Parts: sequence; structure tokens; C-alpha cells
Amino acid sequence: MKHTSEKIRAFTLVEILVVIAIIAALAAMTVALYSRVAGKTNESAIRTELEQIKLALQVYKEQNGYFPPSDENDPANNQLLKHLSGKGVEKGKNLLPDLKSSQYDAAGNLVSPALGRKDSKQNERWKYNSRNPEHNRESYDLWVEIGEPEKLRIIGNWESN
Repeated sequence: MKHTSEKIRAFTLVEILVVIAIIAALAAMTVALYSRVAGKTNESAIRTELEQIKLALQVYKEQNGYFPPSDENDPANNQLLKHLSGKGVEKGKNLLPDLKSSQYDAAGNLVSPALGRKDSKQNERWKYNSRNPEHNRESYDLWVEIGEPEKLRIIGNWESN
């Protein structure tokens, strides 16, 4: 019997664990970066919705001489759909022709589909106050609240971009 003195080359357990640790660290950094980018994308979509609604409200005012009325007691009960779609109290032109069904709830409140939900919870509705606005005294306040109560962010028409 002949003995060969060839050594079998293989990776040690330590080397394999180091490679796994490096891959895990890279994966964690990628996931963290992705969640930040996704958050910025959602915020960008919400700001786009805000601009569309602001434009529709301005056209409404030009046509009617005033902004749509708001609910004094509950700004989340915005009822903007019936005023801006031309199907509500003031029959007229649809000022939001590209509005999708995911952008309003069954009660006729505009909601933000960029927040990634299907049901209409109060903090996902666009809030609207034209009767006694705090930030834009001569017009209206329009805003949406993003995030959990302890980390609540507000995107509104009074913010400077």
C-alpha cells in the first residue's frame, strides 16, 4: 500500500464563521439602507399627493369663490372627495380626475395610500381645516400624520420644503 503525502486543503471552521459574519453585517447594512430609502419614497409620494390636493383646492376656490367647508369638530372628517370630485354638494367638474379608490375611504374622506394601508384609520386621513386654520390664516390647513404616536411626523401645506 502506497501512502501519498498529499494534504487535503479545506477551510477551517473559524474561516467559515468569519465569512458568515461579514455576509451578515453586509446584509444588515443593506436592510437598514433599504428601509431609509423606502421611508423617503413614501414621504415623497405623500408630498406629491399634497400638491395634487392643494392644486384641486385652489381650482375649487377659483370656481366657487371659497375653499370647501371643513368639519369644525373633526379635521380628519375632511369630506374633500365630495367637494373635489364634482359629485358632492356643488355639482361640477372633477378636480381630481386621477384619484384612485385607494385614495379615499367609504365615508368620502381622502386618505393617503402612500402610508401602505387599506382601511381608513384616523391618522391616515388627510386632515383639513378651512374654518379656523392655525398655520395658513387666509386659506386652509391640510396635513397628514405619519408614524407611531411617539414618533409622529406631520406633513402639511404650511411646511417649507
